[in-house]
Amino acid sequence: MPYGTPLPEGGNTDKHTADGALAPALRKERNNTMTAAEIKAKVEELVKKITGSKNLLAGFRSDPLGTVKKLLGKGVPADATEKITEAVKARIGFEDVKDDAEGVISKITGLFGKK
Repeated sequence: MPYGTPLPEGGNTDKHTADGALAPALRKERNNTMTAAEIKAKVEELVKKITGSKNLLAGFRSDPLGTVKKLLGKGVPADATEKITEAVKARIGFEDVKDDAEGVISKITGLFGKK
């Protein structure tokens, strides 16, 4: 069916084919975004990966956004990457982890004393 044919429900003919599917240009645009469910699934996946590896956890502590970008790879929109990073931080308890690490460092420094 040609593009622009009216949809039975009176849908937007510029965006959909007659059978209700998205036009190719909009399908490509849609592929550059992520739904909330897709973001949630990625967060769960990344939390498991990061907490399961001491190296990844250390990298996440020092550079959360960089670590998440590396794990996600290309093709994830920047806004989704930022949302995923914030969600992973919250799930891992990033602030608590950061505070704990700083506390451990100060305790170790205190053991050796400053000269």
